[in-house]
Amino acid sequence: MTRCRVGRLVRSRLSERGSVTVVTALSLVGLIGVTAFTIDLGRVFMAKNELQNAADSAALAGARSLGELYKSMSVTNQLSLTLTTTQVEAIRTVSGNAAFANIADMKSLQLAGADIQVGKWSNKTHLFTPTTSVPNAVRVMTRLDNTANGSMSTVFASVLGVDRVGVSAQATAALTGLSTTEPGVLNA
Repeated sequence: MTRCRVGRLVRSRLSERGSVTVVTALSLVGLIGVTAFTIDLGRVFMAKNELQNAADSAALAGARSLGELYKSMSVTNQLSLTLTTTQVEAIRTVSGNAAFANIADMKSLQLAGADIQVGKWSNKTHLFTPTTSVPNAVRVMTRLDNTANGSMSTVFASVLGVDRVGVSAQATAALTGLSTTEPGVLNA
């Protein structure tokens, strides 16, 4: 009776010997897949951050250029300003140069004309409306996609069929009125 149990135990162990290899191989494939996804996702997030920095810089530069136009005008003229095509192009050039000074995914950024808009920003609704009539804001979109700068190539996700990824970021800089604070309020 004891001999029979020992025989079954030995045969059962021999039949399980290859299963550890199969489980290890499947686990390794899963681990490599997760690692590849993490590396590619990290690159995408880093590029998104770089694009956001470039969009912020370009929007601020454009808003400053817009502010310089207002600075040289009387209040009456400021309230009736309609930008000329030349003025809009000057703002786009300043914004484009600021974006070009930044890199994302190791590329200097080029902006398409439609990626830079001049318009009005509403502090109440938080909406931007493109217009050249009494504008107070500049909106910039930076991108790594088929529209501008080429999409990002993936390193490991291409094994799963994802060869390229598009990434974009947007920023709006607005000219706002001066604010005042009572003495001592900021110290509280």
